[in-house]
Amino acid sequence: MFDNHFEVVLADTEWAKNIHYNLRYRVYCLERGYEDPQAYPDLRERDRYDDISTHFVIRSFESHEWLAALRLITVPFDSLPINRVSEIYNHQLPEFSKGEVAELSRLCAVTPKEKLTFGSASTTSWISMAFMRAARSYALEHNIRYFFVLIADSLARILNRAGIEFTPVGPISNYRGKRRPYIHDVQLGYRYMAVKTPEIHKMFCHAPAYRLASESYSPTSKSNNRAAVRQRSYDNVLFSRSI
Repeated sequence: MFDNHFEVVLADTEWAKNIHYNLRYRVYCLERGYEDPQAYPDLRERDRYDDISTHFVIRSFESHEWLAALRLITVPFDSLPINRVSEIYNHQLPEFSKGEVAELSRLCAVTPKEKLTFGSASTTSWISMAFMRAARSYALEHNIRYFFVLIADSLARILNRAGIEFTPVGPISNYRGKRRPYIHDVQLGYRYMAVKTPEIHKMFCHAPAYRLASESYSPTSKSNNRAAVRQRSYDNVLFSRSI
């Protein structure tokens, strides 16, 4: 099971956020070339939405590496960045208040330095499911009803096959590839998961969906707790290779 091999951490400390930003730098600047690496001499890719976002990272218990990142941008619908890079059919949207929406953004993952026993072929898909579980849990705790996300149709199909329902709400945009805006109902978007994917449904029923970095990690901690073992200061933390 995913939780025996990895953990999802909500980066609510500067140390943990720096891990999140560095993962983004490795993927978005070095690997994909979406952003100019020279614009981030500190090796941490950031933008103006980070101050109004919730940041998540995933760590492997086996290799002690930080492997993936995701952020949840929580602003009123009209201010979501998805509106700047895609067209959304407003007449297809449900009614919601300004505090009931958020955007899933900056999902990225890097390759572990060493092969994990969890199985490299399935790690990426399980990481996506784990982030959805964490984001959903956070949303339910903070009265967020809908997620917006700009993704490829192929990824939407994978999520839908897993029982995580994403509905298209606009045409394909050419933004870092062909992507389409989708909406996801945090409350009702899992109605068929137990039937479609029992193992993933079992994972979603397992708690907690994430840990707080402020409660689980300290750069100088000497605790023997599994969540804190072998942690170092930011400059010395073990990062994995870019995809």
